[in-house]
Amino acid sequence: MLYLKSMNKVKFFKSSLVFLFAFLLVFGIAFKSPNTSYAETKEEERARLQLELAELERQIAEQEKIISTTQAKSASLSKDISLLQAQINKKQLEIKKIDGNISVLSEQISNKNAELNTLNNNLNKQKLALSNSLRNMNSFDGVNSMVNLILGSRTISDFFQDADKIITLQDAVNKNLEAIRNTTNQVNQVKASLEDNKDTQIALKSEQKAEQQKIDANKAQKNTLLKETKGQEALYQKQLAEKRAKAAQIRAALFDFAGGATKAIPFGDALALAEQAQAKTGVPPAFVLAILTQESALGANVGKCYLSDLTSGAGYNINTQAKYTNVMKASRDVQPFIKITESLGLDPLKTVVSCPIPSAGGYGGAMGPAQFIASTWQEVAPQIGVSNPWNAKDAIFASSKYLANIGATNTYASQLKAACRYYGTGGVTCSYGRSVMSKVAGIQEDIDYLKQYGE
Repeated sequence: MLYLKSMNKVKFFKSSLVFLFAFLLVFGIAFKSPNTSYAETKEEERARLQLELAELERQIAEQEKIISTTQAKSASLSKDISLLQAQINKKQLEIKKIDGNISVLSEQISNKNAELNTLNNNLNKQKLALSNSLRNMNSFDGVNSMVNLILGSRTISDFFQDADKIITLQDAVNKNLEAIRNTTNQVNQVKASLEDNKDTQIALKSEQKAEQQKIDANKAQKNTLLKETKGQEALYQKQLAEKRAKAAQIRAALFDFAGGATKAIPFGDALALAEQAQAKTGVPPAFVLAILTQESALGANVGKCYLSDLTSGAGYNINTQAKYTNVMKASRDVQPFIKITESLGLDPLKTVVSCPIPSAGGYGGAMGPAQFIASTWQEVAPQIGVSNPWNAKDAIFASSKYLANIGATNTYASQLKAACRYYGTGGVTCSYGRSVMSKVAGIQEDIDYLKQYGE
C-alpha cells in the first residue's frame, strides 16, 4: 500500500511538471523585471542638483513677491517696465528649474535602464536554472524510467530515496518559478516607472518651450512699450486709458457655457469664481477656465438630449428628435442622475444632458458647463460643497476640485496630464490636452492684462 501511494505521489509530481514545461514552451515566459534598489551613483551630483533646484525655487518665490508688489502699485510706465522684467526674470528661472528637473529625470532613466539590463540578465539565469531543473526531472520521465527506477533499487528504502530526489527536483523547479515571477514583477514596476519618467520629461520639454514663448512675448511687449512711449510718463498715461478700456472689454466679454442654465457670464465673473475655487483646490484659474472653454466647444457640438428610458439609458436629441440607445450608461449613471435631478426639483426626463458622439462611441449623459457625468459629479460635488452641475459657480468649483483630484497643480506637465485624464484618454499628452493648454496661454494673457490694467 505504501508503495502504491509513493508511486501516485511521484506520478502527480511528474505530470504537473510535464504540464508546466509545456506551458512555458508554448507561451514563452519573456519576463522582465525591476530591482527594488535603484542605482545610487553620482550622489554628489544629485545632491548638487537638488540644492540648485531649491535655490531656484527660492529665487522664483522672490520674483513672485516682486510681481505681486509691483501689480499693487498705481499704473505707471516704470511699473509696467518693472513688472514685465520681473515676469521675464521669473520665467527664465523657471526654465532653469525645468532644465534641472530634466537632468534629474535623465539620470533616473539611465539608472532604470541599467537596472532593467541587470534584471534581464538575472532572468535569463533563472530561466536557465529552470530549464536545467526540468531536464533533470525529465531524466525520470516515462514508464520505462519508472520501472527501471523500481527494479534498479536494491531495497524499498533505495526506491524512496530516489523518489525523494524527484521531490527535491520539484522543489527546485518551484523555487526557480517563484524567482522568475518575482523578477517579472520587478521588471514590470521599473518599466512602468521608466515610461512615466520619459512621459514627464516630454511634458517638461513642452513646458520649457511654452515658457520661452512667454519670455519672448514679454520682451516684445517691453520693447514696444519703450518704443511707443520713448520712456516718457506723459505719453504712457495717454496710452493707459486705451489699455484700461481694453481691460474692461476683457472683463465684460461673455464666457460661454454649454448645457447649463446659464449660457454665459462675464469673463471677470468667471475669473472671480475660478479664483475662489483656487483658494480651496490650488488649481490655477486659467487652467480651469480653459477646461470649461474646451468643454463648452464640445457641448455645442454634441447637441442636447433628454433621457426617455430610466431603465436602459436611451434618449433622444430634442432638436432633431434623433433617437439614441446610449444617451446614458444605465449601470453607471442613471440612478445618480435621478438622485441629482430629484434633489434639485428637476424632472430627469426633461433635463438636458449631452448626446453621444457617434464617431467617438461610448455614451453621452454629460451635465452642465463642465460636462460631468452623473456618477463623477456625485463623487466630486460633496467634496467641495456644491450641488447643481448646471449652475456656473458649482460647475467651476467642481471642475477645480476634480482637476486637483486627478493631479493638476500649477505646472504645465501636471495640467497637460490632468486634461487628458479629464477627457478620459489618460497618458501624459493627447490632442484634447494640447488644445486645452493652448487655451490656457491665451486665458492667462487676459488674466495678466486685467491684473495690470484693470481698475
